[in-house]
Amino acid sequence: MEAALIAALGATPRVELFNRREEVSELFRPLGIPVGLGLRQKERVTLSEIGRRVGGALVVRIGPGRFGDQDRAKFDPLAPSDSVIAENVVRWWDLCPLLAAWRQRPQEVPHVILGAAGPPNHRYIPAAMLIDRVALAALELDARVAQVPVQADLARLREADLDAGELRGCIIADALFGRLRVDHVIWVDAQGALRYATSPRMHARLERAPIG
Repeated sequence: MEAALIAALGATPRVELFNRREEVSELFRPLGIPVGLGLRQKERVTLSEIGRRVGGALVVRIGPGRFGDQDRAKFDPLAPSDSVIAENVVRWWDLCPLLAAWRQRPQEVPHVILGAAGPPNHRYIPAAMLIDRVALAALELDARVAQVPVQADLARLREADLDAGELRGCIIADALFGRLRVDHVIWVDAQGALRYATSPRMHARLERAPIG
């Protein structure tokens, strides 16, 4: 039996085997981003490019740690939730100087608010949302911080609601923030000019006179 099997195998044509080598680059998908958007991390966008793409943007820092309000959920890249991401992006931000400027020039109210998460060398966008510009220009503050009104229904979010300008998952090349809460808001206008930033590293880059 063994001799017959060996003979049969020996009679089969010899197959040449080759190693196939392909160029494969490593891809790191930021946590907290849908799998289908993983390739967007190859697109590094500057603040100026973001402003021009969407007609002006507010960029807000989504950082680690916990909120002082223990009942408020915080964005967790290990267990992302669209509703939590959206809530963290739209509130609570120090907008006092900006609101005064936008009341005088409502045409400059930005179109999009987006979050910036991760370390400076790999800062990505977990969500970008269309702003309700009329409501924002008319917003009256009864406290120092405010919620940015958006067009999406926060109780019934769709994936598209978090992907304004197809920015979700992209890497921001040049957004820097300070440690204080007041330093967690950046405004770049529709022409791509940096208009508002209070962190020392960004303040020197302002392209017009400081606001506020």
